[in-house]
Parts: sequence; C-alpha cells; structure tokens
Amino acid sequence: MSQDIKEQILDQVRASPVFAIQCDETTDIAQCCQLLMYARFVSGTHCILREALASRTTPAEMRDVLNVAIKIVNFIKAGALNSRLFTLLCKDMESEHEALLFHTNGKNINIIMHHDIIRTFLAKLDLWKSRVQNGNTACFSNLDSALSNKHLDPEFKKQIITHLTDVKAEFIKYFPDIDEKREAWKFIRNPFHCDVADISEEVQDEFLELNFNSITEEDFKESDLETFWIKYLPVYPLTSRQALQILCLDPRIFVKRHFPYSLLSKPSTETG
Repeated sequence: MSQDIKEQILDQVRASPVFAIQCDETTDIAQCCQLLMYARFVSGTHCILREALASRTTPAEMRDVLNVAIKIVNFIKAGALNSRLFTLLCKDMESEHEALLFHTNGKNINIIMHHDIIRTFLAKLDLWKSRVQNGNTACFSNLDSALSNKHLDPEFKKQIITHLTDVKAEFIKYFPDIDEKREAWKFIRNPFHCDVADISEEVQDEFLELNFNSITEEDFKESDLETFWIKYLPVYPLTSRQALQILCLDPRIFVKRHFPYSLLSKPSTETG
C-alpha cells in the first residue's frame, strides 16, 4: 500500500508544471528522529507555528502565563490517553470545544495571502501601540475587562508597549523584504492592475496579450489565483509559469524560514 501511495504522489508531481520540495525533521512517539519531505504543487495545507517567536519576544514579566500554556499543550499532546482525558474534561465542563485548537489553512491559501496577513499584522501592531500609549486597551479584550474602568498601571503600560515594539522588530527581522515582495508579486495578485514596466522584460510582450484580453479578465474575476494561472499556462506559458513558481511555494517556507532547504523547479525528473 505504501508503495502504491508513493507512486501516486510521484505521478502527481511529474504532472505538475512546477513544484516545491521542503525537508524538515520531527521526532515520533518513540523519540526517534524522522526525516519529513513535503511536495507542494499549487495548493496545500500548512500550520503556522508561533510558539518560538512569541516566547522570544515576550518580556520576562509576562512570560509565565505563556510558559504554563505551552506546558499544558505539550502534556495534552504527549499521548493518546492525555488527549482522551482532556476531551472528557471539556465535556464535563460543557466547553464549546472538546479538543485543542490549531490554526491551519483552508482551501486555496497561498504565500500571497500570508504576505498580506503579515503586512496587516504589522500595521495592527502600530495601531495597538498607539492605543495603549493613550491608555486605550480595547484591542485586548481580556485585559480591558480586567481593568474595568481602572487606569492602566504606568509600568504595565510600558511593558506592553515594549513587547509590541519587540514583536514588530522580530517580524521585520524575519521578513526584511516584505515591501519589495509586494511590488514584485503585484502581477500575480491582479495582472489587470499592473503596469508592464513592473514585469520582467522576457515576458512583457506575452503579458500585454494577457492584459488586453477581456475574456481572460472576466475569468480572473471568477477564479482563485491558482486556478486562473493554471488554466492559462498553455496560453501564456511565460507569465503563468512565473506566477505559479511563487504560488507553488509552501506558505510555511515564507512564515517559518527555518527549514533545511527548498527546491523549486520543473518536474523533469523524479526528484525534481
């Protein structure tokens, strides 16, 4: 069965116009190291892990609660029995959820969307910092409820502002070229709101043919990015391939940036 699944996956990789390979490692329940390899086509799933980033930027005074939460999650996920007991506990407490909640992607989530999400989060950090400086904690609902018309302690306010400043600095360190990426990927987001001068010279002629095709523009309005660029790959191969090479990247590569290596190429061989 495993060999059959492997062959099916290889066939799909061979058939894809572009693909990305990501290698990582994990430890199984027997504490044995395992090599993981992800093959991504144009769409897929991912999990954004935020534990390391959050703990690295949280001030020591505010880190205790996070550390307790991390220990609890690790304990629940340490074995099947722990997970079942946690489910029973949630049922007894009539909780809305009966399992740990993890943030995962839905359908058609791609690296472009993650790029936009990160830019939005950076803007929100500035907004939250400005509000807290004025004593407004409405953006932190639990804290706002706890204060209940009380003034924010000046020292605690300073800690929050410092934390928000450090979080933004950490994100910028991870994604220093985020504004440059926005400009470079403009034609992928919407080729009909992009100037030909923003496109590489080797595809400019073909891009203009796409840009002035009214039928293509209507298709773009009704399709997600992956579907659109795959559909027009035979018609506009140079432009579409450039777009798919970006969309094919696993969003984890953009967000985590700690994998051993990534490979993006044409599926000319079994190994890519």
